[in-house]
Amino acid sequence: MVASAEDTNPSHRFAQDRSVGQKLALGFSAVGIVVALVVGATIWSIGKANNANSFQHRSSVGQEVATQLQYAASDMRAEQLSYVAGNGVGRARFEAAAGRFELALDDLRSHAVTPAQEALVIKIATGYQTFLAVDQLILNEIQAGRFDTAHNLTLGAEQLGFTFMAEDAATFSRESMRLEALASERFGETANHLRTAAISLGIFALTLVAGASWLITHLIRRPLLELECSAERAANGDLSATVDLSGNDETGKLAAAFNFMLRELRTREETLVREHERQATGRRIEKAFDLAATEEQVLEVVARALGDSSDGHRSEFLAATGPKGAISTVVATGDEPSVAGCDVGTLDDCPAITAGIRLDFESGEDIDACPHLRNRQGGPCSATCIPVSFSGKNVGVLHSTGPNRQPIHPDRAGLLVSIGAAAGARIGAIRSSADIKLQATTDPLTGLFNRRAFESRVRRLHLDGDDFSLVMADLDHFKLLNDSFGHDAGDRALSAFAEVLRSTVRSSDVICRWGGEEFTLALVGASEDEAGEMLDRIRLNLMGKLSTSGITPFTASFGYVDAGSCPSLEAAIRLADQALYEAKASGRNKAVRARADGHGEHIPVA
Repeated sequence: MVASAEDTNPSHRFAQDRSVGQKLALGFSAVGIVVALVVGATIWSIGKANNANSFQHRSSVGQEVATQLQYAASDMRAEQLSYVAGNGVGRARFEAAAGRFELALDDLRSHAVTPAQEALVIKIATGYQTFLAVDQLILNEIQAGRFDTAHNLTLGAEQLGFTFMAEDAATFSRESMRLEALASERFGETANHLRTAAISLGIFALTLVAGASWLITHLIRRPLLELECSAERAANGDLSATVDLSGNDETGKLAAAFNFMLRELRTREETLVREHERQATGRRIEKAFDLAATEEQVLEVVARALGDSSDGHRSEFLAATGPKGAISTVVATGDEPSVAGCDVGTLDDCPAITAGIRLDFESGEDIDACPHLRNRQGGPCSATCIPVSFSGKNVGVLHSTGPNRQPIHPDRAGLLVSIGAAAGARIGAIRSSADIKLQATTDPLTGLFNRRAFESRVRRLHLDGDDFSLVMADLDHFKLLNDSFGHDAGDRALSAFAEVLRSTVRSSDVICRWGGEEFTLALVGASEDEAGEMLDRIRLNLMGKLSTSGITPFTASFGYVDAGSCPSLEAAIRLADQALYEAKASGRNKAVRARADGHGEHIPVA
């Protein structure tokens, strides 16, 4: 807080350092003094003016009270003698009488006006305590059955104590009578002093009241008004409305607490604004990821998001791009993005991916830092590593580095976590969609198109008017191969044949596992002669592969037709299948070209 100019005044500073309680105490003390003086003077004046009557009245009352005490003492003594004579019977009446004596004694004590009377009251009270102590002995003797001893105690010390109390009460009464006689002598002593005292007291009272009013107004009310104005400004949204008050009193401490509250509110407001901005940025990033249809587009969004949130830090996205969990940098942003970043090679080598949580490192040279942060080209650095995954499958890691011992701001770390989560979800969704699509269109054993996907692709070729030759192929004696060498040998044969087909035909051709050991090919743009040459190469390549692979030898038969000469795809498939059947029937391991009349033209085995 900024101290006001008046704080330099020592007297004002002294007043400021007083607590509100002390200030109020000073003010109200002044008022209290005034009130006390007025009341005191009034009482004194009245007392002086009516001294004689007061003394007379008090003396009269003192006599009455002393007489009542004598009666109470006699009653108490009589009740004691009664219950002793009755061997304990009637003790309750004695206790009631003792209570009445105590009330009378308290009344007498309140009417003692001179030290002599006060001494008499003390003496009577002491005698009463002695009387009660002896009475307790009497009661103990009665309860023990020693009635004679109890009776004797009432005649000795107890009788003496009662006598002393009665005599002291009589003395108190005589002293009251003496005071009554003095009352008339004091009546006229103050008449001349009352007017002077009243005038002086009024002036002094006005002075004290004015000073107290100034003290309360200037030292308490003014700071409270300033605090009220600042509170109203703060309530209207002005969080900079601090109170310019100092001091160690309650108002100063209240102002300091109010200013601290405003600072905290500003801090929270700034935090909420940053959080809102971060959430808005996160929503925009999520929307951008949702719009990305390919992994390349996802990486573009990652690059832009990391660049926008880099704050000068180097950030990179290392994704699994190779076999056996190998990862490499696919996105790099920030200062000097070309400088070598994290050298982690596989998913299993990254501590953040292994732990499955975000890891923060203040310095790569710390003993508990990631090993891949040590000996960096640019020297020691801080780092934050965020694993990127989808449905439990690791996709990669977001890696951000900064100056040594200067970790990234928590807000930016949270944004990186959002980027990683959104990127992982989108990449995972794209890959899952691709896997589902692949599973829906391919044969799981050979990786070739399945029948439905093949028909869809080839039907599009036929509808578009593209020229192609349709080939039906079948492994020879496949059932015998399965029965003789097992289904595993049959699966290896199917896979080997699929590999030969892929390696022999062109990328534009369409290959399909039709079902079982039967395959179908669409040789796009190939005439019947070119198709025959292609099939010849397939059979030769198959023989070469089987000779070196250790797979049980087998052959294949083919039937093919120029699909462009057929009225429909179904007709082409039917003719090619008939040609395949003819190849099987005429000895296998050959290709037969279908003709319009339904007969095939044999191509000799190479």
